[in-house]
Parts: sequence; C-alpha cells; structure tokens
Amino acid sequence: EKRIEELEGKADDQEQYSRRTSVRIYGVPENEGEDVLSVTNQLFQSMNVSPTINRVHRVGAPRKSTADAVRNGSDNASSSRPSNSPRPILCQFVAYPDKTKVLRQRRSLSSSYPSVFINEDLTRKRAKILFNARQMKRQGIIKECWSFDGRIAVKDKKDTIVPIHSVSDLMKLK
Repeated sequence: EKRIEELEGKADDQEQYSRRTSVRIYGVPENEGEDVLSVTNQLFQSMNVSPTINRVHRVGAPRKSTADAVRNGSDNASSSRPSNSPRPILCQFVAYPDKTKVLRQRRSLSSSYPSVFINEDLTRKRAKILFNARQMKRQGIIKECWSFDGRIAVKDKKDTIVPIHSVSDLMKLK
C-alpha cells in the first residue's frame, strides 16, 4: 500500500509538472460561437500583459440552461446539468514566464472584471486540497492558503507557513 501511495504521488507530480504553463480562468461570460482566443486576449490586454498563448479552450461540455432542458423534453431538468455559470477557460502559454506575468497581474482584473478569477491549473488531487484549505480559512482554522508552482501552503494561527502535500497534512492543523 505504501508503494502504491508513492507511485500515485509521483504520477500526480508528473501531471502537475505538465500543467506548469497553464492557468484556469473562471467567470468569463460564455457566448455561443465565441472565439475563446479573442476573449482571452482581450482579458489579458485589460491586465496590461501580452502572453503568447499555445492553446486556449473552454473546459467541459457546453452547459444547458434549465429552460433548454425542459424544452428538450427532459423529465428531470437537473439531469442535464443546468447552470448559469460559464465554463472555465483553460489557457496554456508557450513559456512559463508568461504564466507568472499573468498570475502577478491577476489582481488588476478586479476593477474591470470583478467576477473573473485566474488560478493555477492544478491536478484534481491538489485542487481538492486547496479547496479544503480555503474552507478551513473561512472557518478561521488557518490564516491563509495559496498555491505556487503546483505546491500548496498554508499559514497557521501562529503565522507558521506549512507546506501541504495531502488532505491528512491539512487535517493535522485542526
């Protein structure tokens, strides 16, 4: 079991490394037939950055509104996953410095795009850990939490910065 955990950890490290030049952008309104590259470039222009984008696309299948689900004859409108929130945008840059520039400038979005957020593209495991850390912050259990280069850290009540590698590391802080 220990060997399996070690191999899963190494696989997660490799997957996170493959995401080192990517960010996820949340809250950008979605329109049918949109040019996601143009939308993303416009967003970056408002941040005064001009990164070179390798690939950019929305993540997941297009979402249906509740009205569409009812119109299409779905007995259970919730089964077609209705949502008013736009799908996130996955943006991969050609070079790592472009990612760091975008992440450094992301706070400048709050004035022109208050509902848009840019985060690192984390693996599912690391995103879950960071989500749990954010919940602990809201509950007042820890002071701060963040990710940088795929690594997650928290600041505890004693202002000690603690690296977090698993959910069990996080639970030790309770």
